[in-house]
Amino acid sequence: MSDKKDQNPLLNNPIEYGREKRLPELSRNVDSILWILVSILSLGFALYMMYYSYTRYVNRGHHTVLALGWGILVFLAIDALGTDRETVRGKLSLATNVILAVATLAVTYYFFSNFEAIRGSVLTYTQLEYVLGGILVVVIVEATRRAYGNVLTAVVLVTIGYAIFGNYLPGWFTHSGIDSQRMVEISVLTLGGIYGNIVQVGVTWVAIFLIYAGLLEGYGALNMAFALGQVVEKRVRAGTAQAAVLASLFMGSISGSAVANTATTGSFTIPLMKERGFKGETAAGIESTASSGGQVIPPVMGAAAFVMAGILNVPYVDIIAIALLPAILFYMTISVSTHILSLKQGLTEESTIFDDDGDNVFEQLPGKEVFIHGIPIIVSLLVLIYYLAWVRFDPMTSALRSMVALVALQFLWQFYLSGFETTSLVLTGKKTLQGLQIGAVTAGPIFVVLGSIGIIVEMIGVGTFTQILTFAMLDASGGSLLVLLFFAMLMSLMFGLGMPTVAAYVLVAIFVGPAVVEFGIEQMYAHMFVFYFAILSAITPPVALTCVVACKIADVGFFKTCKEALKIALPAFLLPYAFIIHSNLLQWNSTTLLTFFLVAAGLIGLIVAINGYFVTHASAVSRGVVGVGSLSIIFVNEPILNIGAAVLIIAVMSKNYHSYTSQPIAAGD
Repeated sequence: MSDKKDQNPLLNNPIEYGREKRLPELSRNVDSILWILVSILSLGFALYMMYYSYTRYVNRGHHTVLALGWGILVFLAIDALGTDRETVRGKLSLATNVILAVATLAVTYYFFSNFEAIRGSVLTYTQLEYVLGGILVVVIVEATRRAYGNVLTAVVLVTIGYAIFGNYLPGWFTHSGIDSQRMVEISVLTLGGIYGNIVQVGVTWVAIFLIYAGLLEGYGALNMAFALGQVVEKRVRAGTAQAAVLASLFMGSISGSAVANTATTGSFTIPLMKERGFKGETAAGIESTASSGGQVIPPVMGAAAFVMAGILNVPYVDIIAIALLPAILFYMTISVSTHILSLKQGLTEESTIFDDDGDNVFEQLPGKEVFIHGIPIIVSLLVLIYYLAWVRFDPMTSALRSMVALVALQFLWQFYLSGFETTSLVLTGKKTLQGLQIGAVTAGPIFVVLGSIGIIVEMIGVGTFTQILTFAMLDASGGSLLVLLFFAMLMSLMFGLGMPTVAAYVLVAIFVGPAVVEFGIEQMYAHMFVFYFAILSAITPPVALTCVVACKIADVGFFKTCKEALKIALPAFLLPYAFIIHSNLLQWNSTTLLTFFLVAAGLIGLIVAINGYFVTHASAVSRGVVGVGSLSIIFVNEPILNIGAAVLIIAVMSKNYHSYTSQPIAAGD
């Protein structure tokens, strides 16, 4: 039995199986020096973030210098840990890591020690400061390349080129240009750019939540997500896919990374769905879509929502409030799409998966005991919601109090459940350290990408590119809101391709958001619109990063996976239009609940029209009627028309259900 278990990932701990897909295992099986270095850096970073959240011993800008440098060092150490040091290329990469780390340490020490003097300077910087600033730009760009590949790196370099060589550019791209010294001033020495507001949000709000998320994962939150999915599996026809959706949305909200979420949960859910009879591309498409959508789910919403609150200068709880109903509609859309797809493929009968020894797989997976052991996790999430939404503390304070509650309850509860055995305290201590490591390691590359985004924002601001793009979009729209939103969607998807969510959101907020705001849409609504498409860019070809990961796990074609993901998510692509046109989905009033149910009916009707299936196959006429009714609800804000369309959709689906139940049952069924 043990041999079978070692060979079958379904029977292994899903946390351990998923984590090795996301980051190198922090164990003593690798080079001991690097392991110790990673441990010290990551644990020290996590504890420092908790200390700063409690004391705020320096101002946020001063803290940013130290936290960013520390995060970069953590990332470089992890990158070195994963390097194949047996090859020439690996040795060269390791040597480069050392050089970058020494440079980061020197720059961070200097700027942290001389922060007040540099902040008080008005273009009177020393030559050493220019050199160190230039070095920091190089470190950020190279670290970005190592963390996220060539696409985002190219964007950073192009924007630097745009700023420096603006006087050589043709047409409306042209501007006066700047020299390299001015580029370093803008990017670093003015304490904007790399040390600017976006990065400051990252090293405060985002960082502490990533540490909290790491603790949740270390204590078994992923197992809880799978156990919750197991409950769904046992009570819903073809519930395996629903379990995958639920687990992926939950973990995606906490992790803030669609790609990491796909690798972590997908390594478990995709093989499980295939075992249940799903086609590989369908399983991969479901996982890709659900993992991408996790970042719209309150109260955490990944890292990008914190950045949004920082950019808009609004309380984070306001972002949660406007995101709630769209998030429910998003989840409903993915869940219903998945369910109808399951029924259409004939995956309607419950069955039990057995391994080769005849043992029930689910009996070997986390069950009710997971929820009992996970009570501290549940309580800490309630504490988080209480402080964020009710008391309305800032995110750092709310997260810190939730972490303290989580750690304290975890030690006490596990000690009680073990019958007061001291070994449980040791085990909880190990899980605590592991969780802190996970959070710090996750924060490193996010800090890196935020630094690059800081450069991009400042370099684009040198010219008039964003203003011209805004005017061009407004002019091309011809005064039509729908046309403008369509262009905004295309631009958001394009700028988001190949980007991590945070980078994708900030780029579309910079380039696309102003045009929507200029049209007259409230700024927060406009940002929520482009935020959704920045997330959906993760499943949009030709890049579709989550599909890249999912198709490898499922061992199927990339474009087949993209096709299935887009088919499942197509109604979700129309959801942002719905909450702009029906703005009371974001800003609650007396008609909000009615609008919510009408839009829900429209999205479900659209799913039926796309699949040609409800509980049985739908005729072409029924699909057409339901499709037209659904689109009229989504794109037209006329209550009487919307109610009539909803009634029509319900009537057609009721007829479809009646035709299914009235069919004679074949002999032997």
